[in-house]
Amino acid sequence: MKKRNILLILYFLFQQYHLSAQNLTVKKIYYSGSARVLYEFQILPNGINHGYYKEYTYDGLLATNYTRKFGKTVRGIHYFQDGKTVQYEFNQDEKLLTHGIQRKYAFSSTGQLYTQHISNWDHGKLMSAKTMWNPTDLRFKYENGSLIRYKNVKGKLVICDKFSIDNNNLVTGYFREGNVNLHYSKGLLMKANLVDDSSAIFYTRINKDTLVRIFDIKSEDSTKWLYYFYDTTKLKAFIKYNDEASGVSIHYVGYDRNNIIKYDAVDDHAETYDVFGQGHGEYKVVVRKLYMHPNYPDTSGSYLRYWETKMKDNSEFFKSGKLFFEDGGLEMHAQFKKLKNGKTEVFYYDKDGKLVEKGITD
Repeated sequence: MKKRNILLILYFLFQQYHLSAQNLTVKKIYYSGSARVLYEFQILPNGINHGYYKEYTYDGLLATNYTRKFGKTVRGIHYFQDGKTVQYEFNQDEKLLTHGIQRKYAFSSTGQLYTQHISNWDHGKLMSAKTMWNPTDLRFKYENGSLIRYKNVKGKLVICDKFSIDNNNLVTGYFREGNVNLHYSKGLLMKANLVDDSSAIFYTRINKDTLVRIFDIKSEDSTKWLYYFYDTTKLKAFIKYNDEASGVSIHYVGYDRNNIIKYDAVDDHAETYDVFGQGHGEYKVVVRKLYMHPNYPDTSGSYLRYWETKMKDNSEFFKSGKLFFEDGGLEMHAQFKKLKNGKTEVFYYDKDGKLVEKGITD
């Protein structure tokens, strides 16, 4: 009986689709003040788009050709200016999730038409992808959860990203950010080093909860500074993909790519590390310590120079920092308060707790 009911339902749906297809009418919309067709599409008796939906140029050439199913676009093709050569095509399911093959075509410098991008999707999930610079040079490849991205450096292909993504969307491997390689293991940042010098390490993980930021040695006095970040287990890089037929973009859920660590080799080793300083990272890292090593590489005389803590409660101040002398004595205490305009008000106190200065920062 149950099987018979299923067959009846399928038969009814087939009949409904068949009848709707028989009752399709074609409608045309013209360019203003002209007999030239702008849009031509099929509709059901109730006015819902079903079937093809075409757009033409003023010269009568085909610009786009969409396939719609009961008002939902399930396929789209865009053409080059000749009106017949496919520029890109996309497919999606009736829930508007990317599904099936997506392609983009381009012309090389010699006029050769080639597939610039092709990807295969399963109801919104990327299964495989490949993007080319030209007919011979690969730019991006994704397959079986493994991603490789190449960079064209002086005519040679250089791997800049190479990592795998597990079922929890956690990254293991490395990717390039500027002149730095960021190494991840199951979503946790393990190490950051110069691309051209793997021995030049800026960040390294010493245990599950602690990252160390290593500053360059100052040649004039061999001083070395280290930042210790605690409670960093939530600093994970998640990967997702967009549904653009032109390519596959990498995004970070929770962290914008611009907020990943960047290193600037100019201006006395200036750098930004917004993951730990501003935005989302502002409330993730709980403790940050700065140690000085005046006689580096001899670390026996190192001492705590700065200690910063983040407030977890609804305190008036969201962050507190203390600066120490080499003998361990308190030099200065600072408290940070968020203002409604997005800026930060900083209050500076001396070792006796007396307010000596305050100011506004960005």
